[in-house]
Amino acid sequence: LSATMPDLASALVYYVVFNEFLMARVPIKVIEGVQGYFPLAMFCGLVPWMAISDSLARGAGCVIENGSLIKKFAFPSELLPAYLVGVSLVNTLIGFGLLGTAVFILHGELPHHAGIIPLLLVLQAAFTLGLSYFFAGATVFVRDVGHMLPMAVNFWMFLSPVFFFGKFPTSSPLLAGIFRWNPVTYLIEAWRSVFVD
Repeated sequence: LSATMPDLASALVYYVVFNEFLMARVPIKVIEGVQGYFPLAMFCGLVPWMAISDSLARGAGCVIENGSLIKKFAFPSELLPAYLVGVSLVNTLIGFGLLGTAVFILHGELPHHAGIIPLLLVLQAAFTLGLSYFFAGATVFVRDVGHMLPMAVNFWMFLSPVFFFGKFPTSSPLLAGIFRWNPVTYLIEAWRSVFVD
């Protein structure tokens, strides 16, 4: 739970900034009858995004940081990114457990499509693990990858529908096209379809 607290704090900050200061409101026809739509939908974007970004940030340098362990004990380096992705999935489960509780409190019922949660977890784990393996391997050969990755991941967050919504993301055709080609869009929208849509 202590690993999830920074995510909750970030979610609160993002909610205040985007919903209160920047007035990132959802069209009224979308939220009719859905109490608390914006914070719930935003949290559905933040939980998987935090898991992916944390796995990538920590996974990029995991082989180099544990080089002595790998050399001394013939430790399989493939386990290092997989371990970090596993930890991120535990944080994801905790985050979505809290979200499910919020949905139950606000609407008096649990999500209707909760049966596909295991499938979404497998898809998220496979996607994140593939990226973690790629960046961990790239960092071994080009050390600057590990230094540039956090900035690139932060930029990627704002090109993903974490604070926007894929069904009505923007009036800009360019940004709509970016969302359409961004694989994270489909993952986040799948989580939203389970919990809030």
